[in-house]
Amino acid sequence: MIEKLTTEPLSSIPMIFGIVIVIAGLILLVLPPKKPNYIYGYRTKRSMKDLQHWKFAQQYSAKLMLLFGLASMSFSSVGFIFSFSLGVELTIGILWIILLSFLLILRVEKAIVNKFGE
Repeated sequence: MIEKLTTEPLSSIPMIFGIVIVIAGLILLVLPPKKPNYIYGYRTKRSMKDLQHWKFAQQYSAKLMLLFGLASMSFSSVGFIFSFSLGVELTIGILWIILLSFLLILRVEKAIVNKFGE
């Protein structure tokens, strides 16, 4: 497994990230945190504003995590189709994780604002 990660990062990084984010999404969906806390759940200033914001953010982010995790696992097939240098593949894999993370936060925050206002 370690050898695969170091020789084919364009396929392994998105796959591992996808699996982790799907598991996190499933946990949030099945066992959402009951009240705002600083340990577990989707935690931002906006999501922790009150209990309504909190519950909405947990449910919405869990669904997006599932979607983005599946998208990431699908994206890993690019690594099997194309072959780049190790440095390029690592860069693409890391940028993919950063992109999905930012998109997740932006979409959840926008959904909170759309539902509850500023």
